[in-house]
Amino acid sequence: MKKILAGNSIQKQLQTFIEELKGAFEKIQEECNKQDQKISELSALVEKQGQEIEVQSRLLHTAFERITGLEDNVKELKEDSELFERYARTAIENTKYQVRKLDVQNILNESKQEEKSVIL
Repeated sequence: MKKILAGNSIQKQLQTFIEELKGAFEKIQEECNKQDQKISELSALVEKQGQEIEVQSRLLHTAFERITGLEDNVKELKEDSELFERYARTAIENTKYQVRKLDVQNILNESKQEEKSVIL
């Protein structure tokens, strides 16, 4: 009888131990599920950030192309400005030359007028 009671006691202890193990296993499984959920959320966040980085990269590339285009435009404008400045200087020199030429013609005309009046 003692053996039966001892056997029943051991069986109850084993059942209690098995139930405690089941409870511990369920808690561990629940924690694993929570960790899996967190991993999934973090993976989604990393993927979203990767997409945002890709978009930002494209925007930076576009901005760089625009800046390069603007630099080219500035260079062309500078060249055009220098060319215009040369044309303006040439026009000023030509105008000065034309004024001097007219002055010389006026002086010659005045001399001819004086000669005519002296002759007459």
